[in-house]
Amino acid sequence: MSSQVISTEGSKMQNAVVVRGACKQYGRGSQSHPVLDNLNMTVAVGSIYGLLGASGCGKTTLLSCIVGRRTFNSGVLRVLGSTPGSAGSGVPGPRVGYMPQEIALPGELTVDEVLWYFGWIFCMENDAITERAVFLSRLLELPPGDRLVKNLSGGQQRRVSFAAALVHNPELLILDEPTVGLDPLLRQSIWDHLVEVTAAKKVTIIITTHYIDEARQAHKIGLMRQGRLLAEAPPDTLLTRHGCSTLEDVFLLLSMQQETSREVRQLENDVNDTTSIDTYNIDGSKETLALGSTTELLQEPVKNKKPPAKALRSSILRMKALIYKNLLLVLRNPGWVLFIVVFPVLQISLFFLAVGRDPKGLTVVVVNEELGNLTSCEKMEPWTAHMNDDYICELSHISCLFVQRIDDTLATKKYYRDLDSALQLVRDGSAIAVLYFSPTFSKDLETRQYVGRSASDEILNSSSVAVYMDMSDRIKGVHFQGELYSVYQEVAKDIAGRCEISYRHVTLPMHFNKPVHGSKDLTYAGYLAPGIMYSMIYFLATILTCTVLIAEQIEGVWDRNLVSGVTMLEVLLCHLLCYSFWMALQLFEVLLMTFLVFDLNCDGDYATVSALAFLQGLSGICYGLVITVVCSDLTMANYVSMGSYFPYLNLSGVLWPKEAMPTALRWFSMCLPGTLPTESARYVLERGWSFTHPAVLSGFLITIAWIFGQCAFCVGFMTMKRKLYLQ
Repeated sequence: MSSQVISTEGSKMQNAVVVRGACKQYGRGSQSHPVLDNLNMTVAVGSIYGLLGASGCGKTTLLSCIVGRRTFNSGVLRVLGSTPGSAGSGVPGPRVGYMPQEIALPGELTVDEVLWYFGWIFCMENDAITERAVFLSRLLELPPGDRLVKNLSGGQQRRVSFAAALVHNPELLILDEPTVGLDPLLRQSIWDHLVEVTAAKKVTIIITTHYIDEARQAHKIGLMRQGRLLAEAPPDTLLTRHGCSTLEDVFLLLSMQQETSREVRQLENDVNDTTSIDTYNIDGSKETLALGSTTELLQEPVKNKKPPAKALRSSILRMKALIYKNLLLVLRNPGWVLFIVVFPVLQISLFFLAVGRDPKGLTVVVVNEELGNLTSCEKMEPWTAHMNDDYICELSHISCLFVQRIDDTLATKKYYRDLDSALQLVRDGSAIAVLYFSPTFSKDLETRQYVGRSASDEILNSSSVAVYMDMSDRIKGVHFQGELYSVYQEVAKDIAGRCEISYRHVTLPMHFNKPVHGSKDLTYAGYLAPGIMYSMIYFLATILTCTVLIAEQIEGVWDRNLVSGVTMLEVLLCHLLCYSFWMALQLFEVLLMTFLVFDLNCDGDYATVSALAFLQGLSGICYGLVITVVCSDLTMANYVSMGSYFPYLNLSGVLWPKEAMPTALRWFSMCLPGTLPTESARYVLERGWSFTHPAVLSGFLITIAWIFGQCAFCVGFMTMKRKLYLQ
């Protein structure tokens, strides 16, 4: 199809996009890489501009500048009469429709939901969205509306992406390779529609394509190579002027001329490029622009055909679309549903079932020489203890009483006759301890009580239980030591009762009264539970947030939203709201399992513990946002999140009291987001303190400080990152 001439109003043709002297480079100093080099470009209102060039020539960078996602390092740009990103320009926003090279669509939405999603973002009425969806479905031969985008073929996905760019009838349409992989008949149908809307609605279209032949249907073509436009003119004008039969021949000829010109300049050591290009308007008139010229960009701004909706209503509609998308993103992903619903229950259950319980099934070797030729007490006479006529407590076979008092569930008892063989089992790791009773254990214990402080060292040694421990596993060793002390107290109590003496005479001269706070029976699991619960909520929220957000960035959904007019604040706020909901669901499950199923003691207010846990989850979401803005890919995000998990556990007092740390590290620990909240939860659970107690309130305050601090960091970092990105 030959190019059409677009009629204009007034003496001068209005231009939708004007670029003068555009330069863009990435990197700094010797590492800089120029992408655009003194580029000039003019796109008339109501025309199709075909931008042709090889991959890497700067087309995508130029388009990203036009839609406001980047800026030139130098040069001037006007889009629809204004600088992109300026107040009221509508770019980025509803005045532009953008289809990037990548699909850049939420895969968990259906075809219809994609159109509704972008319709809401562009503040369209529901009836208008329905009408456009029907029209675009016929025009682009879209797949059934209930099909998920992620289940479509590549060509079908590109058609849906194209429809998303067209749904709101934009004034400026930016299409980056829209017809790749499409059927030739469908490509022609699309081009017919593009020509129609430019003529009927004065829509301006900039399109890049690999199909050079189909670019002949554009009103004007820009041939781009190495960051420059070699020429821009109607297709027929290019063919006639250069005497070529195809646009590919024109491109080859101009590329050879560019290389020849560069070689001449290098020979003449001329670093100032004054090369001109021939620019033809689509009405056939010629204008020669020296590269770098910045004269007369526009006679007057192109007026916005659509008055902007009220700011509040627009923001509400955009946030409605984002929340809708975020919820479906999780609900339609079985992996995320399992992660949110099942994983917290599994984790907290495994913790209470596997951590903090008393060790059982240990092996203890007993060498009891008091039994003579026998190895166990089963065939011996029962132990005895009674007061005789001389008021002496006579004892017999007390070693058997001691061994019997050791709980069989705690330890399996093995009996050996010689001490060396028994010790070898401990050395081999087959037993945790050896208990040795001397041949005169009971008799010498009786003598020890009778003579008191005049007892000899020999009597004291033979009346004591000799214990040889394996302390390489400290938890099992310390626990078994504690059990032996308990056994001793029980044996002493039995003997005291039989001998009619006070129990206090045979126990340690120390009495532990009822605890002021907590319980004597508090297990290590009870100590760990608040910290484990809070750290789990914190990092589950972190992982969910950063994984989803970074995936959207990689897929291009994030950038496409921003080009559509969504603000960064709206993106962050909607993610905060959505993942707060999922985090609250996880929190409910964890609290239900902790207090109802595993019956964790709580002397204080459940609401205080729950509120602090919810704030910890919010802080985890904010940490996920921090990881998102700092990391550029999922691998790095996983490194950061998992790499920070173990320092968090080690330093926040979850596993061990902070009082055991060096002083400097202790002060650092108190500044972390989990240390004081974990202590506050313990104070509520075991001491019954209320929210108003300073020690509990400090946990709330530091959590709130971390939430606001991380949000401020995200806003500041993203602002700085955007400035660097635009440069």
